[in-house]
Amino acid sequence: MTPLEQKNLGAFYTPPKIADFLTKWAIRSKKDRVLDPGSGEGIFMKSASTRFTKMNLDQKSVQRQIYGIEYDRLSYDQLAKEFRGFNVIHSSFFDVSPSTKPDGRTTLPYVDVVIGNPPYVERERLQGVDFIRKKIIESKYVELPLHLVTDVYGYFLIHATTFLKDGGRLAFIISDSWLNMDFGMALKQFLLSHYQIKAIVGFGERVFANALVRSVLILAEKSSSNQENYVKFIRLKNTDDIQKLNHILSTENQNSTSVMPINQSELNPREPWGVYLKASKSYFDIISKPIIVPLREIANIGIGIQSLKNDFYIVSEQKAKEFGLEKKFLSEVIMSPRDSPLVIEDKKEIHNFVIYCDKSHEEIKNTKLQDYIKKAEKAEASQRGKEKKIIGYQNIPRINQARRSPWYNMIPEIEKRCRGTIILPRRSFTRFFAVWNKARVVVNDNFINVEPKNPTHVLPLLAILNSSFFEYLCRVRSQTYGGGVYDLRPDDVKNMPAINLNAISKEKLEKLALAYRKFIESDGTDRSEIDSVMKDILNLKKSKWVKLAKEQDDLRLLASISNGRGKK
Repeated sequence: MTPLEQKNLGAFYTPPKIADFLTKWAIRSKKDRVLDPGSGEGIFMKSASTRFTKMNLDQKSVQRQIYGIEYDRLSYDQLAKEFRGFNVIHSSFFDVSPSTKPDGRTTLPYVDVVIGNPPYVERERLQGVDFIRKKIIESKYVELPLHLVTDVYGYFLIHATTFLKDGGRLAFIISDSWLNMDFGMALKQFLLSHYQIKAIVGFGERVFANALVRSVLILAEKSSSNQENYVKFIRLKNTDDIQKLNHILSTENQNSTSVMPINQSELNPREPWGVYLKASKSYFDIISKPIIVPLREIANIGIGIQSLKNDFYIVSEQKAKEFGLEKKFLSEVIMSPRDSPLVIEDKKEIHNFVIYCDKSHEEIKNTKLQDYIKKAEKAEASQRGKEKKIIGYQNIPRINQARRSPWYNMIPEIEKRCRGTIILPRRSFTRFFAVWNKARVVVNDNFINVEPKNPTHVLPLLAILNSSFFEYLCRVRSQTYGGGVYDLRPDDVKNMPAINLNAISKEKLEKLALAYRKFIESDGTDRSEIDSVMKDILNLKKSKWVKLAKEQDDLRLLASISNGRGKK
């Protein structure tokens, strides 16, 4: 299978030791019927066959009790050849329905076990998504509206449930994005309503070397009663630690920082669940302090400018000279954390510009900017996620939907929300910092604007956002990708716990401001003064602060390991 075919199908094959663990956990009886809804190369079918054989089940019964579905023709042909005599179906999983009377093609029996690794298909590559959504919604299993950007594994999980008997077990390996992303809200509510979630297991390194997604194991029993169930959120260093899982799952009391048991009735689908795989009890103790409030209570939060077509709207210094663009029609824009100093003192430090013009064609007649715009209006333009190109940037649907007048005018958007006094990088690797945008340059969408509601709080808030504590919070609560990158969205930042600056003394505000000035004097290398003030405000013992520092180091190491640079 070529890399492109693999990407289109989302085919990333499961390591045998993970398939064996999931299969062993899910199959409890030699009478169990087992379904793998996306069989691929047959790793789960092979593992299930081995499991049944060790339970002394005869070969004919093994073949009758295992069902596999595969959509890709070549994979199906290989599967049917290797698993001759098994129930192998060539079909899209969503064209198959459960029935007590299988006809061997479009229906299957209800089963005791569903195991597998649903495809990791990028949403824009998902074929027939409208049909899939219609079928899932009609199943009436979903209580909250399914987000339009729901990943395909979410549809697999819901449809798989329709095949599962009450008390049956589901054991999947899927992307972890649903734990923190908006579309995961409906999936979390679905799981809470229809399963006793036994465990969610995360890894410190990538399970699939060629996929940038991070993966989790989900172990669940179909049940509408979950009041007394505790979900074990388990963090393993790597896939070799899979051997520890049986012991962890069978042990009632957990004193390990790698295991967080949470009463299922207390889990909120609207909250990020990824924190339970990263944080310790100390985290929850601190964020419950009265001095802690969501950042949105003390600052206005918003993403930087989204031009919708950077190759037109954003011009480098060199490109501006090449076209002779007039400076009065340009405004400095900070594009990347890599290009940003800790403090943007002077606009001259910035070497990229955004088109800054609200005048009509007639009003900019005989200017170089008009020539630049006319060229774009006749040029071939690509569309995001589509192969077909369009003539004229002004005809790109996303730009039309933005209702800019004229189409190249972004001034209202810029002045409304894109000159934040404080800016946070949306994505961080091992380095984390907040920037003082003292020169008030335009901020692009690689940053999130943080504007203190009280203008006198700028320096104290900069101290908080540059503290080790706030970095720890961001690393715990953000979405982490397989390359080790931590990704923050505006809503993540709005809900980030922060010290309530309105509730602390003037003396402590001054201490924060002074600590921040010492921090920038060190060029961002020494946080000790900020951290000392933060520890005092949070009223933390030295031992707890040291423990949090150790956890933060572990999270930084996790980024390095995920990226392939750290020690394992």
